[in-house]
Amino acid sequence: MQTLNFEQLPGAVTELYRKIDGMESLLLQLIKNKPEVNERKSAPEAAKHLNIALPTLYGLVSQRKIRNSKAGKKLSFLTSDLDEYLNSGRRKTADEMAADMMRKGGRK
Repeated sequence: MQTLNFEQLPGAVTELYRKIDGMESLLLQLIKNKPEVNERKSAPEAAKHLNIALPTLYGLVSQRKIRNSKAGKKLSFLTSDLDEYLNSGRRKTADEMAADMMRKGGRK
């Protein structure tokens, strides 16, 4: 980082303002375009999110394998619950299993 003298200060401040303006614009654009993290989805949207058929989704609901809300006859699902269901079937890598064994002190 260079040392500024008094004459260079106005230019440096102007440059800082320009950079901050650019960062603010970028952040506002990212916030505006960011999808809702935990939005509610209808049954057809949830089936599409999970990449399964709608009857399969209804089967999972009846088996209580996936969280849902019901208002009248309409089912809805939170994206966090859908993602949790997807991750529940995730298998650990060999490295993750080895790390688990190290944390447990080699005990099974």
